[in-house]
Amino acid sequence: MAMELLPDLVRLGGAVILAAAVLQAAALVAAGWRRTVAEDRRRHFALELLRQRVAQATARTAAEARRIESQWQGYRKFRVERRVAEVDDVASLYLVPNDGGPVASYMPGQYLTLQLRMPDQPRPIIRCYSLSERPNGADYRITVKRIVPREGGKPGLVSGFLYDHTAEGDIIDVKAPAGRFYLDPDDNRPVVLVGGGIGITPLIAMLNAIVAADDGREVWLFYGVRNSAGHVMREHLREVVARHPNIRQRIAYSDPTPDCRQGVDYDLKGHVTIDLLRQELPSNNFAFYVCGPSEMMRSLPAGLRRWGVPTTDIHFEAFGPASVKAASGAAETGDQPGVHHAVTFARAGTTVDWTPAVPTLLDLAERNDIAIESGCRAGHCGTCATVLKDGDIEYLDEPAALAETGSCLVCVAVPRSDVVLDA
Repeated sequence: MAMELLPDLVRLGGAVILAAAVLQAAALVAAGWRRTVAEDRRRHFALELLRQRVAQATARTAAEARRIESQWQGYRKFRVERRVAEVDDVASLYLVPNDGGPVASYMPGQYLTLQLRMPDQPRPIIRCYSLSERPNGADYRITVKRIVPREGGKPGLVSGFLYDHTAEGDIIDVKAPAGRFYLDPDDNRPVVLVGGGIGITPLIAMLNAIVAADDGREVWLFYGVRNSAGHVMREHLREVVARHPNIRQRIAYSDPTPDCRQGVDYDLKGHVTIDLLRQELPSNNFAFYVCGPSEMMRSLPAGLRRWGVPTTDIHFEAFGPASVKAASGAAETGDQPGVHHAVTFARAGTTVDWTPAVPTLLDLAERNDIAIESGCRAGHCGTCATVLKDGDIEYLDEPAALAETGSCLVCVAVPRSDVVLDA
């Protein structure tokens, strides 16, 4: 009986083996198919990512080409279309081209250079003001704070004139937007925006551009101001934070009044410091943008460097050579004993010594009654460009404006040898 069943068992065993082989082959085919599908998906994802990056780069290139094409040389006349009071001693001016033509685009954070003819000044005065709104293709907005003298200080010459005497319909000469302090709206890296006083204005332009991009980028805004009387665009900032969970803000009042409500108007009493940033931020893995008064510029960029933030991730806008020097980490005035260089002003026929006690070559000229036209005093506008006939200079920080070959911007320059200037 067993012998009779043997062929059937052999046939059954063969069938089982054949079935197992078929199943194994099917499994191998399925696994290969899955690998092929997975590989195809990976290739498709990589190609789609590459396509998106190429499209973004192409769009940025086209936008940059349009921005450059829409700019103009020299000064162009703009009309004050609208004036809006913000807070005490602060007003926003909306500017449109008087010729009815288009406005040049710009990067959020850049500034305008204004040339103002003031009745009590022998020549036009030049100043730079940050654009306080993102590009919209229709107009420019600058936000001006009238500098009120305190403790023996001087009032702001141009800011006072703009605030007190500029009305809707007035004409102002304006250069095209410029500046190296700006945010790329297409870069979705997390950012920290740190503003002090009226230094918040370029950061508001950056923030508004991020909101318009709506890409969910993580943003922290730290804003330091004396109290609610100087809290620029408070309601706008509050609304932005309420609508966008990816944006957080911390407001510090250094001198709150009894009417200022902690937890409502502001978060903490004091200043925006590196200790506050380290306490509030989850890490230092952000791109930092800082703009404020000299005290802030003196402490924060240096504090960020000590915290381990790469220099390439620390961006700042300074208001003058002292702020530039502090923010860039340049040596403090007077800490290089024995250093001096002879500076010859060729046209004036005067040679004087420069030491680190004199902030810049422009300061040296002014202290010796040698006239050199200037504007922003921070390397932005290019007004002070002066031919360097001999010698070497060094910039406190790389200026945003470009001087012609053989010239230098004396408002942010110091000598590194004996020099001869055509002034």
